Amino acid sequence: MESNRYWIGVASRDHVLNAVQGGFAQLCHGKQEPLKRMNTGDWIIYYSPKVKFKDSARYQKFTAIGRVIDDVIFQFESGNNFFPFRRNIDYISCKEIPI
Repeated sequence: MESNRYWIGVASRDHVLNAVQGGFAQLCHGKQEPLKRMNTGDWIIYYSPKVKFKDSARYQKFTAIGRVIDDVIFQFESGNNFFPFRRNIDYISCKEIPI
């Protein structure tokens, strides 16, 4: 019997909030391989080194936690001919906390 694993995703806070609102995880600039290593029931915690993707100000907080809810990996058209891979995540309410 395989036990659940725990993953750390790194993304700016604005990108994490988009993921939480959309109920998905996207890793390594939309690559499929990291998502394929995850299993239903695994947990993901997001760390945000900064608030906004194009901002340089440090934030350095854990910003979200959720659980992988199925085995579906899908591509999403996010504009500018960019089609990142994503996984469905059930995020739970949490308090952002400094590293």
